[in-house]
Formats: sequence, C-alpha cells, structure tokens
Amino acid sequence: MDGTMLDNMGVHMQVWLEYLSNEGVVLEPEHFYKFAAGRTNAEILRELIRPDLSADEINAYSRKKEDLYRLRYRPILSAVKGLETFLRAAHSLRIPMAVGSSAGCENILFHLDGLGFESYFSALVGSDDIRNGKPDPEIFLLAAQRLGIPADKCLVFEDTPAGLEAADRAGMRAIALTTTYPAERLQNHASVLRVVPDFEGLDPAELWNPTMP
Repeated sequence: MDGTMLDNMGVHMQVWLEYLSNEGVVLEPEHFYKFAAGRTNAEILRELIRPDLSADEINAYSRKKEDLYRLRYRPILSAVKGLETFLRAAHSLRIPMAVGSSAGCENILFHLDGLGFESYFSALVGSDDIRNGKPDPEIFLLAAQRLGIPADKCLVFEDTPAGLEAADRAGMRAIALTTTYPAERLQNHASVLRVVPDFEGLDPAELWNPTMP
C-alpha cells in the first residue's frame, strides 16, 4: 500500500524522523529509509528505541506516530497515477485482490476509505496480522491464503527491494513501481516481470493469467 498505491513515503519518513528525534534517536533520512522499508512499527521501534519494548509500549508509540501521520497526510491523500482505473478494470474482470501492507489495519482502512477503494479488495493483511515484516514473505503468503489463491498464481505490486525479496521468497511474480526507488534498485529480482513508474497504461487483462504455470 504505502509507496505502491500511495506516493506517501516522504510523509511517513518525515513523521518518523521527527518522532524518533523527540525520543533521542537522530538518523539521516537516507539511512532510515533503507532501514525501515517494509518493516513493521514493532520491528523499527525495538531496534531503534529499546529491544525489550513491551507490546503495550509499542502500541502506545505506534498510536502517537500514526495519529500524527494521518493528521499530516489526510489533506493530501491521493492515489498513485492510474491506480483507480487499474483497480476498476481488474474488479470488472473479477480478479481477486488483496492489500498486503506493513501498516496497521487502522492506516489501511484510513487510506482505502479515504480513496473509496475498499470495495475492490476481498482481503486485507496488515502488521496486526503478522509477526515478521518484509523481506519475510509472511505478509504475501497470508494474503494469498485469505484470497484462496495459490502463491504461484499471485502477482505482487511493490516499490521496495525488501518487498520484492518478499515476493521472491513467496514464489510470486511482481510488478515493481519506481515511486520510492530508482529502477536499477528494483529490476534485479527473479520475481520482477516489469518496472513501471505508476499504474498508467497497465492492463489487468494482459497481466492476469489464471492458467500461468
């Protein structure tokens, strides 16, 4: 979702750096970006603040950070170019779709409700549902399970090397979007069918083949 359906990673990073600075953790934006991509809040907080944070402490930290993020992003909430047309076309073809995101369920619903996209998806998987963030394939495998689709019949849309590695490890094919990283950082993955700047011009009828080996 983040960085794939929405070009929002800059806002996430700005809020994270501001929030961590208040906790005495100062990082360069580039270092944080590489470190945090695809990880859950729990993984980020335990590594950067304290490894023995309890579940309650993580929930409290996460709630404050995500409340601030939603406050900042709500006025500029928008989808990546071409996404709405793509989703509408895929839905009309009865292609099952899921959101698999390292974000919490509250953020997932905030974005989908705000964009009016919730009806396009028959399964949602967020950080509340998994133990391991990307590049672990857990999030994609659970999404496939909830869709009732074998992993090797699934197509992942991703914007980070960690997410594409997760697709590789899940045995899924992928479309890489350059919303967050340049093409050269994304194309050297076995799963990647193509690298694109956005969803403009992507035809779900061309991409989806239920009989592909």
